[in-house]
Amino acid sequence: MGRGGSFLLSLVSVALLGVQAAALKQDCYGATVKISAIHAQHPDEPVLEVYGYPSAIGRAIPASPTGSMHLELAAPPHACAAVSPPALPLSAALVSRGECDFVQKALALAAAGYSAMILVDSAPGCVFMSANDTAAAGALEIQAATITAVAGRRVRDALRASPAGLDVGLWAPAPRGPDLAGPLLWALAVGCVALGSALAAAAQRRALDAPPPKDSDSEAEGPRARADPGFVVSRVGAGGFVVVASTLLLLFYYLDDDWLASLLTFVFMAACWSPLAEALAAAVELALWRAPRLRASLNDPASLPLLGPVGLLQAVSVVATVTTIEVWREHRDAGWAWAVQDAMGAALLVSLLRTVRLPDLATACILLPLAFLYDVWWVFLQPLVTGGPSVMVEVAGGGAGGPRFPMVLLAPTPGLGDNPAMAILGLGDVALPGLLVVLTWRWDVTQRFLGVRPSHYGPCALAGYAVGLTATYAALRVGLFGDAGQPALLYLVPSTLGTTCALAAARSELGRLWTADVDPESLRSGGGPAGEDVEQGREALLAT
Repeated sequence: MGRGGSFLLSLVSVALLGVQAAALKQDCYGATVKISAIHAQHPDEPVLEVYGYPSAIGRAIPASPTGSMHLELAAPPHACAAVSPPALPLSAALVSRGECDFVQKALALAAAGYSAMILVDSAPGCVFMSANDTAAAGALEIQAATITAVAGRRVRDALRASPAGLDVGLWAPAPRGPDLAGPLLWALAVGCVALGSALAAAAQRRALDAPPPKDSDSEAEGPRARADPGFVVSRVGAGGFVVVASTLLLLFYYLDDDWLASLLTFVFMAACWSPLAEALAAAVELALWRAPRLRASLNDPASLPLLGPVGLLQAVSVVATVTTIEVWREHRDAGWAWAVQDAMGAALLVSLLRTVRLPDLATACILLPLAFLYDVWWVFLQPLVTGGPSVMVEVAGGGAGGPRFPMVLLAPTPGLGDNPAMAILGLGDVALPGLLVVLTWRWDVTQRFLGVRPSHYGPCALAGYAVGLTATYAALRVGLFGDAGQPALLYLVPSTLGTTCALAAARSELGRLWTADVDPESLRSGGGPAGEDVEQGREALLAT
């Protein structure tokens, strides 16, 4: 794929990144409720155990067994009308999904005298029962949990095979082992920003140190080709980000989930394959750093039909990448697929940070505050204004059992069964602040090239990103603003942009950073014709 196509896919991905709420746990994809069934007349003989999913409806499910309830099939099965009362005072109803909303089912069962509702999904996967009015739903005197269609068939079969009936117990046991999802996502996100910044800074250094071409006609053939500026985000583009991202978010919320998930999966795969192939090739070269001859032989081009000269390492990395992505597509719901998705997302992020650039601090001060307001609106304010659930949280978490969108980093949290819950971090929460961090590193390299005293904006911005992400997960841990999710940009924008602006203001350099152009070609020309003395570029930069 050409660089133009890669940039286009990267930009599409950036727009899609913004729709993801950060630091959210997809509980629907990790069972936390244990449902144990026993024979009613022989309580010492367990029949089966299935794992279920929690609900925002009704009383909290206890952390330890508190007794059993008689299990009955709801009549009617969907519990969308008046429900027949249970045969025993303490009973749980097995309910089919569909025909009415979850709260209506819970109200009908509670009115009939049931103590618990076990909802059986009607499609593969799982469903997380939600409600528009969470306060009213949570006040219902009934426990509620969901089980998959497969688990529901097992329970129904066991119920039919037991003439005396079954008793069930519901509890939410403590997680097994420490929850390392937050630290893992933190390390992955900070690592991507650090690596992308280092690669961008190295490219800036090479472009500045290389000799300029002798004349414009031989520029492409000289010892140094013109520095590739990548894609530069304009101020108009930065201002339009929130409009584009909000439009996409609403489309994702209202359009058909399955169709949309397929489209986004295709876009994600197309955007990731080139960065992942480059990353695999670079990893092999790094592993062979002590074998220069072997490394050189792997890069020797061989002429292939229709493709022309292609190096062996390049060909192998492309084949391995296509295979990896296809395996991920076929098995993306498997318990191990999160690691492959993270590798794909990390490669995309690093490539994006290398090639998409903010030209100056002024553009960053447009993009990041708007992204900050976008996050705050769609996570906090929009639910208050509309009285419904957060559109961003619903889209990021797949809604009530809807498909998961791939533009996220994932890490498993402790849970029950083989399908763990996933903590997620939107790629936009890495890429958007990361663009500012990259800008500060390029500024530091430029300062050293021009002989100006070291500024250390880059390390400070990177440290600010790490601190902001730490604050995000700390807020999630203590349940600040509720436990549905934390908009990471609420913490990351002040910690990165605020740190950079405060440091520049303290050094009386805010004006220089505001409009300074650190593009190597601009510095070499000093704002005039190409080839003028670098000193003019230095004077132009210091004069801004």
